Amino acid sequence: MKKKSSNKEYGKEQPVQKVKEPATVYKINKSESLMKQVTISIPNNLYTSFLELFKHIPDVTIIQEEDSVVPEWHKNIVRKRLADAKAHPEHLLTWDDMMKELDN
Repeated sequence: MKKKSSNKEYGKEQPVQKVKEPATVYKINKSESLMKQVTISIPNNLYTSFLELFKHIPDVTIIQEEDSVVPEWHKNIVRKRLADAKAHPEHLLTWDDMMKELDN
């Protein structure tokens, strides 16, 4: 059974875990509230060495994200919209005009 408790310091709820004691006692998993997240960029030739170094450190989680690739079909849509905007500038709205239209 898990109960949620708010953690005012970080502004989000932290899971509270029940511990085996005679009375019902709930304790916050402190390791979760003490974790930081870092995003780094490293050269391709150091990538494998970097992962090897950090994967042996206890409590370190490595999440490998794929490089985002924009598909060709999406590039074509953007190219078409740019061409349409250049061909018909009278159809474009300023930011203020667009916001007024949205408010109406």
